[in-house]
Amino acid sequence: MNAVAIVIGFVFLVFINQRLSIKMLFKKSTPVYSIYGPAVGFFHRKESWIKMMFLIIMMMIIGVLFKLSFDYIWILFLMCLVTLPLLLYYQAQANHHAHEFNQVTTFLQHFLAHFKIHQQAYHALKEVSHVVDESNSQIIQTAIETLERDATVHPLHFMTQWCPHFIVINIMSWIQHVESHGFEHNHEILDMLENDIDDWIEDSTLYIKNMHSIKNKILILCGLSLLISLFNQHMLGSFMDLASNRVYQFATFVFLSVVLFTGIKAFELLNCSWILKSELLWKE
Repeated sequence: MNAVAIVIGFVFLVFINQRLSIKMLFKKSTPVYSIYGPAVGFFHRKESWIKMMFLIIMMMIIGVLFKLSFDYIWILFLMCLVTLPLLLYYQAQANHHAHEFNQVTTFLQHFLAHFKIHQQAYHALKEVSHVVDESNSQIIQTAIETLERDATVHPLHFMTQWCPHFIVINIMSWIQHVESHGFEHNHEILDMLENDIDDWIEDSTLYIKNMHSIKNKILILCGLSLLISLFNQHMLGSFMDLASNRVYQFATFVFLSVVLFTGIKAFELLNCSWILKSELLWKE
């Protein structure tokens, strides 16, 4: 059974490493990702080790409470050792997705507001380039320079790469229509587009809150399963020696491994974009 436990631990390591390189934990400060500019999230070695030690200590305490042998505890130790980087990665990804969504919607809201005033996309772009972060501001600046060289380019052409969402293409279509046929009779349409952005923000926020709620419920169920198992373990201990029972030892190890895996999958729910694939109209 120890050999099977080692195989389970090895499969677990492969599962973690497929999603995030374990080597990242041992670097001083490594960007988790870099999309359209500097990464929002970072692993910091000191903070990572502190959190990792807390997770390991908790798992060791659970192992002792369940009267696991040292052979199984050290396998759980290794599994916890590589779990924390993945959890930090999921949290950093969640921050990144929230940040990018905020950048897109903030830009569109300010762009439409300034377009109503200037009635020209070029001037509106120049006004809103400062409302986003440095990396996205550079994208807008590049679009402005492209417009200065070629006036036939759509002023929001860069949005096809930045955010391929159906609301974005609606805005692009109406901006082109207004610049071609004039602002008259189009004021109400632009108001409707602004309302669409507000609804988009509200719906996406609700979706992410639901994901967090599901994650929290899964973690609570994991905690309850541990409590129930400890209660059952106490009853079993009244008529058998759990420390020497090989079937109990292996079954408990598998159970704790499943709980740990379930917790990882719960945090994986955070690794989702605020911009749903079903709402995209074109791909890169």
